[in-house]
This record gives sequence, C-alpha cells and structure tokens, in this order.
Amino acid sequence: MNLSPVETGFSTHLYRLWSAGRPVLLAILALVLFRALILDWHHVPSSSMAPTLVPGDRILVNRLAYGPRLPFRSPPLHQDLSPQRGDIVTFRSPRNDLLLVKRVVGIPGDRVAMTANRLSLNGVLATYRPLGRDLLPDDLEKALGHTQVLDEALLGHNRKVLRFRNPRPGVRTSFPEVRVAEDHFLLLGDNRDDSEDYRVLGLVHRDRILARVERVLLSVQGDPPYPFRLERWMLPLP
Repeated sequence: MNLSPVETGFSTHLYRLWSAGRPVLLAILALVLFRALILDWHHVPSSSMAPTLVPGDRILVNRLAYGPRLPFRSPPLHQDLSPQRGDIVTFRSPRNDLLLVKRVVGIPGDRVAMTANRLSLNGVLATYRPLGRDLLPDDLEKALGHTQVLDEALLGHNRKVLRFRNPRPGVRTSFPEVRVAEDHFLLLGDNRDDSEDYRVLGLVHRDRILARVERVLLSVQGDPPYPFRLERWMLPLP
C-alpha cells in the first residue's frame, strides 16, 4: 500500500523533530540517571543540622557510598557498605516518607542515650566545649540567637552542635538508653533542640538511607536579593 503525500510529509516531519531533539532528550535522560544512581544535589530548607548545614545550602550527596541501587526506591544491591558513625546522610522518613538529612550517631549494636542534652554512646559520656558564634553565617546570627554553639567530643568524633540557651517546654532533651537493632541506625540533627530525628522517628532502617552528604556545593541567603554566602562554597563537612 502506497502512502499519501500527506502521510509521507508528516512522517518526514516527525523524523526531523526526533533527529533535532534526540541529543537534548538523551542528555536529559543521562542527567536523570546520573542523579538517581551516582551523585545528586539537594536544597537544605531548615536549620535542623545547623551549624553544619544551614538553610540555603545546596549539598552534594554520594548515592554510591552505601552500595549501588536500581532506580528509584530499591534497597542497595550490596549490603557490605554501611553508614558509619559521624556520617551525614539523606534518608526517607519512616513517618511520612519525606526526604531528610541527619547525622549517624548510633550503628547496629551501639547503646545510645541522652540525659539533659548530654549524649552517651556505649557507656561513654560526651564532653562539650563552648565555641564562638562566628561559625554561624552572619545572616542567621539573629535568627539563631537563642542557641549556643558547642563542640561535642565522643569516642574520637568531634562535631559542632547547637543547643538552646534555655530549654523550651516540649523539647525532648533526654531519652533512655536504646540498643540499635541490626540493619538500623540512630540519627540525630546537629541542632539538638530543633530537629525531627530519632526522638520523633525512632530508628531508621538501612534501606531508607539513600546517600552520604559529601560537601556544601554553594549557599545562598534566604531573603531577597538572595546573596551568595561565598565562604560556604565547596565547603567540606566534618
């Protein structure tokens, strides 16, 4: 059966459109797969990980850190790579499936407790030392003026944390000792008095942990004209 001139012209037009658009479509597909499988970047909307991560940060995450996954919600293909204490990770909340970022404090088998905002791990109490508030971006100094910046030292790990100067009603500054179950992790925010973490979510299963945060790519202030925080560009994380 012969095609009419109209059908032939339409087919030719579609072919030309495909030929012109194919490089763009392939580039988009490659970018989607790259972000889903290898490296991704996310916006930090809240101060729950301050002073380490602050609102306006754009963070680079390594999706291969704990083993490759098939897109988009599959568990890791290999179970031999696991988060370590001190890692900052992105994960899906067990409560509502939202994407969150917190720090790994307890790994399987650890015993973790908190008493009056003092952390203990396997029977060892953390020590705290006040730090200068210059660790906070200038534009957040007033918004976070109710907090104090501390160095938390525990079993060879040091991290900077925030705590309220005066604890507020309803803030959980303590929890009883818990042994972290197999294939689970205990995650806390560095902003200890303003974070939806283990105290709300419970332990997080390994399959929900998606990637390790490697560094801050860039950072912008949250108010117009949205100036850049140049001092935070390509900032490695402790």
